[in-house]
Amino acid sequence: MKKTRKKSLKLLWQLVYIVGTFLIIYFLGFSDPNFVSIGQHLNEFNTNWLLLCGLCVLGFWLVQGVVLQYLTHTMHCKVSFWKNLKVTLIGEYYSAITPFSTGGQPMQMGYYKRYGVNFAKSTCILAVRFIGYVLSMCIFYVVTMIVRGQMIYESYNALFWLTTLGFVINFATVLFLLFILINRKLVLRIGMFVIRVLTKISFFKKKKDRMTEKFTKGVDEFATAGEFIRKQPSRSVIVLLLSVLSILSLYSITYCIYRGVGLQGAGYIDLFTMQIFLYLAVAFFPTPGAIGASEGGFYLFFALYFPENLLYFAMMIWRLFTYYSNLIVGAILIIWDEVYYMIRGKKRGKETLPPEAEGQG
Repeated sequence: MKKTRKKSLKLLWQLVYIVGTFLIIYFLGFSDPNFVSIGQHLNEFNTNWLLLCGLCVLGFWLVQGVVLQYLTHTMHCKVSFWKNLKVTLIGEYYSAITPFSTGGQPMQMGYYKRYGVNFAKSTCILAVRFIGYVLSMCIFYVVTMIVRGQMIYESYNALFWLTTLGFVINFATVLFLLFILINRKLVLRIGMFVIRVLTKISFFKKKKDRMTEKFTKGVDEFATAGEFIRKQPSRSVIVLLLSVLSILSLYSITYCIYRGVGLQGAGYIDLFTMQIFLYLAVAFFPTPGAIGASEGGFYLFFALYFPENLLYFAMMIWRLFTYYSNLIVGAILIIWDEVYYMIRGKKRGKETLPPEAEGQG
């Protein structure tokens, strides 16, 4: 009973968070003199392009579901595409409501456990998918830098370096994997040495055990993923290509919005490049869903392409499809799933999420 009540309160808090964040963005609009014209812009928005925005989000979810389906099948896990898609949406939801997107993977592992996939396999599945996604972002950054880097450097000098920092952090993840493949023991020794040095500082002293546990866990996860990539290079390339396709789908939304409001001056590559740079600039902002930074970043990065009277409207539509759609669909799915398993009664005892997963989000 106590457990059910705790879960109900958690779901209630999540719904309050969704509504609260939306209201914050909504009321922030009152500071924009063009807020009152949102209704007019919405009426004038081209329906075909609006539909394409929705298809882009759906395409992102489906391709990410295909990635998980491909990996579970490769590892001989009997998980249906619908369940893999559900794991995708639940991961997007919990990533959206937790700082640094930390809640997504633990919850996905919990749901895979419910579907009969052990933690060793689910860790490898999710780590390989994560590496494919991060490497795709790095590839896109390099390509867009070659194509539009000079323009962004001249127009947004400070943001250019912030974006570069985001790329460095993402690329460091890839290098970390390579180092683990070359010499896992050396990586562990170096990591433990860094932790010992840090914990000499009073601020980190009490966090030594937690830092050690998280670091060793991270090394183990990347080691299993690295072993998969080493033994299955062709399958890893397929995961990478699918990740590229999913990013192309999601990051095309801004261009659809641009065309939907009747603008035509900029090309697809221009809008896509700015979207990649915006993601890298705000990806490590410590608020759930990078809220605040994402909206402000959109104003800064896309002021060059959207006229002032359309900028706030474009930002709202963009966040609706890229952020709030994950929250709304994820929340509905989670509530439906929990109600379904509660109705099943006694069987739920065997299929409930493990404690470590339930504590996230």
